[in-house]
Amino acid sequence: MYADQLKNEQTARVLLLKHSKEKKERLTVMGICKNAIIRYHGTTLFRDPLLFEVDETLLAIRRKDARLIEVELL
Repeated sequence: MYADQLKNEQTARVLLLKHSKEKKERLTVMGICKNAIIRYHGTTLFRDPLLFEVDETLLAIRRKDARLIEVELL
């Protein structure tokens, strides 16, 4: 399952980031890395970006980037 498939208020653990090295570094700085716990909070008005909570911080992640974050539901 991928992060863009989560439903409202679902929580998941990050298994794998299928991004380029540069994007992986950027996501890691924001707290999205392997074994991180993320919670989906919905989307913005135009359905992109998606809103995720990581370590009590809300992050807006583009749908195309969320599609490359492999997760497992908790």
